[in-house]
Amino acid sequence: MAQVDAQDIFPLSVSQPDSPLCRACMEADETPTMLECTGVTEQREIYLGSPATIPEVLSNLGGMLGFWNELGWLE
Repeated sequence: MAQVDAQDIFPLSVSQPDSPLCRACMEADETPTMLECTGVTEQREIYLGSPATIPEVLSNLGGMLGFWNELGWLE
């Protein structure tokens, strides 16, 4: 079975394709992943704790959905 990278199925990039701004906070320059955006640290910690890796984030689907909902990404 071929190995699949988690980011291939569940991209965590926070940048808008047509904007240099971070999709999470819309204030800072884009960051590689939502784990690094300082503009949403408080919301991220409420819903996800302090995950250090993408597999840790993926293991908390309920927290991820809550975080995305808080940011308005599920509308």
